[in-house]
Amino acid sequence: MALAKQAPKFKTPSFSRPLSLPALGASGDALSNDSIYSRIQQFLEPGDILIANTGTAGFFMANILLPDGANYHTQALWSCIGWATPAAFGAALADPSRRVVLVEGDGGHQLTANQIGTMGKYGVNPIILLLNNGMFGVEEIVMGNSNPDKVHIYNKLAPWQYHKLPEAMGCRDWFCTSVETNAQFESALQNARKQPGAAYIELLLGSKMVTPLPPEMIDRMYQAKTPPVTS
Repeated sequence: MALAKQAPKFKTPSFSRPLSLPALGASGDALSNDSIYSRIQQFLEPGDILIANTGTAGFFMANILLPDGANYHTQALWSCIGWATPAAFGAALADPSRRVVLVEGDGGHQLTANQIGTMGKYGVNPIILLLNNGMFGVEEIVMGNSNPDKVHIYNKLAPWQYHKLPEAMGCRDWFCTSVETNAQFESALQNARKQPGAAYIELLLGSKMVTPLPPEMIDRMYQAKTPPVTS
């Protein structure tokens, strides 16, 4: 007890509430990372379960101000893409009373997209926002490439029509669409909000490279890469 009294006092620091992301991009503009995530933030509701895949989506979603009672889940420990789709299924199955919003890139989604059919089988109703830029984008960034015209062939993805996956996998009464502009995205989110069942919105981004991290951090990632094996 005496030792505890002698210990230096520690004052818990106070933190101000972060600001909401400002709405960016005119309605008629093509989708961009800034315009997408500010609109997702406006779409979220209290109590939502928000799930994002490891990669660019996870980094951007970490900056979103969540409404009261909402939870954010991502898989950062092993940085294993493909986790988010089955995780969204599990969350929706575990608590049907809460809305599950999944934000995932096309690269990770292709690894476990069969879980869409499982969602339909068990009748869960997530809202899926699929970011389609046709590549494993983070891999290109880590490799030092910021030119979308010079993507390595092994990081280019097969051109799936993602918004047609739920129908192909037997999901019934899903609202499914693809969007290219902010206005289309806003309209799709409104429809998803009113939809009693699941929704699947494919966001067509083109081959846009994104840099979710500060340049100095990306430089450190380059330096930490395993050096080439020499004989």
